[in-house]
Amino acid sequence: MAIEKMSFVSCISDKAHMDDMLQKALTSQLISAENATYLLSQHFEGTPIQEENYYEEDINVLQGYAQLLALSLNHEIKPNKEYTKQEIDDLMAHYEKAFACCQENKSNTNLSEDDEQALDLIRPLGYEALNHLQYINVRFGRLPIQSLKKLTILEPEDYIYEVVKSNEVYAWVIFACADDSLSAMVETLNSFYFETIEIPQVDRKAIALAYKDQLNDLYAYCLQGSARMKLHSYILKNDEHYAMAGYVANKDLEQFKALMQDCTVSIEVKDNVQDTIKAPTLLKNNWFVKPFELFVKMYSLPDYTEIDPTPFLAITYCLLFGIMFGDLGQGALLFIGGLLIEKKTGNQLAGIIGRCGIVAMVFGFLFGSVFGNEHLLIPVHQMIFGRDHFFEVMNSANTMTLLISAVAIGMVLTLSCQIMNVYVKFKQGHKAEALYSHNGIAGIVFFTYVILLLCNMMMGLQLPIVFTMPAKVVFIGVPLILFFLKERFEAKEHGEAFKPKVGWGGYTLEAFFELFDIVLSFVTNSMSYLRVGGFVLSHAGMMLVVMTLMDMVGGFGSPIVLIIGNLFVMGLEGLIVGIQTLRLEYYEMFSRYYVGGGKKFEVMSVD
Repeated sequence: MAIEKMSFVSCISDKAHMDDMLQKALTSQLISAENATYLLSQHFEGTPIQEENYYEEDINVLQGYAQLLALSLNHEIKPNKEYTKQEIDDLMAHYEKAFACCQENKSNTNLSEDDEQALDLIRPLGYEALNHLQYINVRFGRLPIQSLKKLTILEPEDYIYEVVKSNEVYAWVIFACADDSLSAMVETLNSFYFETIEIPQVDRKAIALAYKDQLNDLYAYCLQGSARMKLHSYILKNDEHYAMAGYVANKDLEQFKALMQDCTVSIEVKDNVQDTIKAPTLLKNNWFVKPFELFVKMYSLPDYTEIDPTPFLAITYCLLFGIMFGDLGQGALLFIGGLLIEKKTGNQLAGIIGRCGIVAMVFGFLFGSVFGNEHLLIPVHQMIFGRDHFFEVMNSANTMTLLISAVAIGMVLTLSCQIMNVYVKFKQGHKAEALYSHNGIAGIVFFTYVILLLCNMMMGLQLPIVFTMPAKVVFIGVPLILFFLKERFEAKEHGEAFKPKVGWGGYTLEAFFELFDIVLSFVTNSMSYLRVGGFVLSHAGMMLVVMTLMDMVGGFGSPIVLIIGNLFVMGLEGLIVGIQTLRLEYYEMFSRYYVGGGKKFEVMSVD
């Protein structure tokens, strides 16, 4: 449960093996390669390959021809041959001439399926031949079935006709007559409500069938060529050498090397070039924790030099949610429903709900609540704990205990965040931040001592040595001074003068208000956790209302009220609790130890 360790890998080849190297790297799906322009900006030697991707225009033209011919191109097939640039240009010129007639004939686009079928039936006669007969005129279309019955009674001498297709409503008929009989035939057809269907000038389906395989093959080759040229954006050219570089996870390094052995490539590996090129972040978490990566990514992906906050978030989110949503029955529904949806759809939010349901079941058991019923578990509690309820939420005598416990949880979580922040800042080399900030060692000393003072006041602890005036000066006064001077310590760490440029007067005024804000933040952040206790009471209160309504309705209506009431509380309270817990994570915890701003590990792509 951490961030994958990365190695910076450089792959170097000659021009003849460059495309092979790129293709191997692409298909491996193991390297997060850097763009050549970016590598150059980071002081790598060489020049990016400047070339026009001429395949893109050809691909667009081929797609246009396919649309014109109502042809579906298969982009997944492999081309049967390789084409030179000249061969491609010659073929494109040929297609332009061959399909010109189709460009001019785009009629019949609004025909029904029956119209198209009828048109297909006269195809064997030849569309072009029917449109270019000498001395004979042809008309094709449909007329109402009743008109066809009338037509059969006539014995026309001026024209002939053939019924191609019919149904209960229409008949599709082709008519033919000599030039001097055209007007008479048209007049007759109009009287029978004849609807003309234009016979295409060319047979696009026949053309499509003739060119289908060739178009598909050329299209597949152009796609392949375009993908190859897009990969060239990763290449830096240096003399006769062609290089690409990026990050590979340490666990995949040997596999990547093995894949690249098949082509003439030399590989250089560096453990870390973080100072030059920012390493990408690839999270590594177990089954329980992984869905919570959703919340981390919503906030910001962790920097490579940070710690992965996902495990801590997973534990604390489930804990806080479970406390506020404590119900054995409802928790079981969340657990079963969430995990089933996750398994079926892979939805991470459903996975989070399912895991929160586990903790909700635990606290539901401790609170003695099963779908709002607080009597079912009394025998179990008497057997295990020796009393009716381990903790009765709605007992007014327990309200203060509940709220104080919520604040205590908040204080423990705040201290945990401060400790993690110290670790991260030391890891990143920010010693002043780790030592003197309100989230550093100075902050831990200050906050811990304040907690002990509060415990002494509320619990009557007798610790005279700890709470003497000299101790208060050391554990409260000294940290406050360090908070006040933290920025100057940071400046000194970066080689700047300890004295502020604006003078001590301006600095003192600004630092004083910052110090006031820091002290106030400890109070407000701790009090913010009161909402945990508040939502425990809110959840129990809403279920009490449901149980009261159920008793009032009685009889057959009671189960209905119980079901609807539980669904309502689960939907409303679950949503509110989920949002409030996420707020505590982002604003009260992340703000103390987590920055984010990491670069996502993305494998090579031609998109």
